[in-house]
Amino acid sequence: MMTETEIPDWVLIEAAKRSNFTSSCIVKHRSTYAYGGIFAALCDTILKHEEPPVDPLLLRAREIWASEYERHRTNGDTYLSSQIRDGKEDSAFAMKMLLRALREGIELGKGEPL
Repeated sequence: MMTETEIPDWVLIEAAKRSNFTSSCIVKHRSTYAYGGIFAALCDTILKHEEPPVDPLLLRAREIWASEYERHRTNGDTYLSSQIRDGKEDSAFAMKMLLRALREGIELGKGEPL
């Protein structure tokens, strides 16, 4: 069993859904996990046997950023582009801006005001 601060949010959310918890508060899920028991066992099982969910827009944003980086690099360095594709730059400001632009572009395409 991990500590309540080590368990990823996606695991807590998935375990809470499967447990029919009505609360969506991650803090409550973390404290429930800390007590151990069935919820903690479910969380550990999910973490061990399942992959985290992936947002298709996030995958697209990673590919856009990585390919643009490669296109503008002249020295052939692909370290950063591989980091981007592997999701290691997901919390970067540039990724957040790119995701927002993609989401707003989709909304514009629907013809609805933002």
